[in-house]
Amino acid sequence: MPTILLGYESAKRVVLAGRTAFFGDANRDLPKHRSLILAADDQTPQFGFVGLKYPKTRVLLMGINPGNGKEKLERSPTDSRMMPALVDFAKSPTPAHFARAQEAYKAECRTWHIWKRHCNEIVGAGGLLIEEIAYSNCLPWRTGTNSAFDYSVAKRAAALYVLPLIEELQPIVVVALGKRAGEILRMIPKTHFNLVIWNRAQAATPSVMKARAKAAAELFQLLGRRRESTQILQCSTAVQAPELTSTQTFTRSREVTAMYDPPKSLDDLTLMAAKAADDFEVQFNDLHHFSKRPPFRTPPSGFLRFAIYCRGLSSGIRRGKQNERTIQRAYRFLELRNSGASIEASRTQAWREFQQA
Repeated sequence: MPTILLGYESAKRVVLAGRTAFFGDANRDLPKHRSLILAADDQTPQFGFVGLKYPKTRVLLMGINPGNGKEKLERSPTDSRMMPALVDFAKSPTPAHFARAQEAYKAECRTWHIWKRHCNEIVGAGGLLIEEIAYSNCLPWRTGTNSAFDYSVAKRAAALYVLPLIEELQPIVVVALGKRAGEILRMIPKTHFNLVIWNRAQAATPSVMKARAKAAAELFQLLGRRRESTQILQCSTAVQAPELTSTQTFTRSREVTAMYDPPKSLDDLTLMAAKAADDFEVQFNDLHHFSKRPPFRTPPSGFLRFAIYCRGLSSGIRRGKQNERTIQRAYRFLELRNSGASIEASRTQAWREFQQA
């Protein structure tokens, strides 16, 4: 007998209820001017996937609803590989069909725009693997209005799919991909999970990047991961800063590795950055060590990308090396800014205290 996978019961319930239960009419709000095969796909619910190691972390990513794509006549190459398994499950919702649908979805979703643009950052921010998360949409069907479907449909989606899915998966953290997904998830009692809203705006403005950094910090904190702190603390003891009189000019030599004991971790900096002004994403580029190795052949695009890069390092953040110096320097910069120092003065002082390795 096939193993019953997580997510199966809530998906089966949706298939048996049908599109009519969500929309009032199975043909309401469908994409227009589609071929017969695409029209059939539009009537097929999509349930995402649950990674094999999901119980280890219980992090669930929730989008709004499946995208329609630009095709009008033929399936895209991605849909040609994925949709047959999803259609089979919709026609016959057995555990075996569900397992194949999950694998087909998981194999293709990483090629989609939303995954490349947002999900990779979220997964990286939590230091997660794809097999450690679950991914689905609040509404399992495509719509002609895309994410702007009626409020009544959103309420039914919350009651008929989102709540049963959350009760089945028992997530610790649910990351809503955008405001609309967040609105639907807020219809669910808060006692069920911790909700993190990811800003999926098209333009990566400083305010948007700050919101994403804040969400990344919240996710990392909820997961209780302190890998950077542990690795740094296990390294050699910091060289103490020299004592200074009020008349001395403070300069720091390359032999002095840190003014913090214990030194600040990437997690400490992420939490501090989440409270900083919107322009910290831009200011951070002047605090980075400008490594010549990929992916920073040019100055990084901001703090969030740097944080995700560091959390993905297989060897961790090593004490006294460039990445660790950058963390201490940026933290010191924000400390000085919070104390009222100007941007230029804070940057200059932070570089003096934490020189290039």
